[in-house]
Amino acid sequence: MADDDVRNIFSMTKALEKFQVQVIPAMDGKEALEVLNSGEAIDIVLMDMMMPEMDGYETIKNIRQTPPFATLPIIAVTAKSMIGDREKMYTSGSFRLYFKTC
Repeated sequence: MADDDVRNIFSMTKALEKFQVQVIPAMDGKEALEVLNSGEAIDIVLMDMMMPEMDGYETIKNIRQTPPFATLPIIAVTAKSMIGDREKMYTSGSFRLYFKTC
């Protein structure tokens, strides 16, 4: 989970731990990229879109340009959504559809 607000990381961690989900926090986009490149097994990313230095949009673009993470599920998280943000998220690569056949 990449978010610059420790309160959000704390509350999401508490909620997800009930489902045996291990949350690995990153305080900004650069740290999120470091975590991904560390070799840690990551199944999904929760990405805050409004972070200092490297925001969620830029971070997602960097993630998508790295072949092992090109299809990694990323959920965009934001407290403030403005006109045009949805399109910006689509173009950054945060929304993709995943289908599994049985």
